[in-house]
Amino acid sequence: MKILAYVADKEGRAEQPAPAANPGPQPSALPIPHPVNQWKWSAGADAEGATRKAIPVKISDERTIYVAPITVSGDDKPPVVLLPESRLSVSGRLATKCPVYFGIAINHPNGDFAGRYQTVRPADEFRGGEDFEVTLELQDFQLDPSLADKKDKLPSQPFHFVVKTIWLHTLEKQAGLEVIEVELVPPSEDKSE
Repeated sequence: MKILAYVADKEGRAEQPAPAANPGPQPSALPIPHPVNQWKWSAGADAEGATRKAIPVKISDERTIYVAPITVSGDDKPPVVLLPESRLSVSGRLATKCPVYFGIAINHPNGDFAGRYQTVRPADEFRGGEDFEVTLELQDFQLDPSLADKKDKLPSQPFHFVVKTIWLHTLEKQAGLEVIEVELVPPSEDKSE
């Protein structure tokens, strides 16, 4: 692994993280070509942005969630690699006051699924019928509970992997979740430059 990380670093590609004392599953040793560490999406710049609202996804016979997914890394986009201490800044709107779940899905550099990680903000942080803006520390995101049976095969944290999608969801249809802007902010970014 050290040799591959050294070669990748010398070629100007992403450096692999140093192994931890009890690392669990490790990121793929494949180098990531031309990665970026920040990303931004806005409804105003997306041709479908004005109509992007949460869509229903049936989880089980008793449960449906209402998800607003946004693709981050794809065939026509550079891979976005998540660094430790990165933040997720999200602005949107809710028709009714309710908890909002924020999440990311990550892949290995070769495109294989590596996990989904999420955090939830309580209803009292939002006001129905008003825009909201939150900044989330990605180190606070936890493995999606639906993947609990695979936790030994997935990384304990999402860092140094490719971000495939960012999503928001609610448990209520009438919440009227809309996404206005999403930004992945790398660590120590100085916006005054």
